[in-house]
Amino acid sequence: MSNSRIMSTTNKYIEAATKILAAAVIPIFLWGVKLEVENAVRDEQITQLKGEIENLENIDTTVQEYAVKLGQVDQKLEQMDITVKEIRLDIKDLLRRDP
Repeated sequence: MSNSRIMSTTNKYIEAATKILAAAVIPIFLWGVKLEVENAVRDEQITQLKGEIENLENIDTTVQEYAVKLGQVDQKLEQMDITVKEIRLDIKDLLRRDP
């Protein structure tokens, strides 16, 4: 083969490759834009979920605080119950002594 035929064949391949690559640019660009949009949406969802998690953590903290307070109230009620029972016994004793 002569040098000009090789150059001609090479030029044809280069032209074909150029056309194929040029045709692929738009779909690749659109694919890249689609990925960016999906990433932005995903980032927004992650931010929203982090906010919800923080809210749930705050609720959990509040529930734990109320559980402690409820335990304290329960202890006070038990002590009051004991005191009321002692008062009843004292009243019964007083009533028995007083004819």
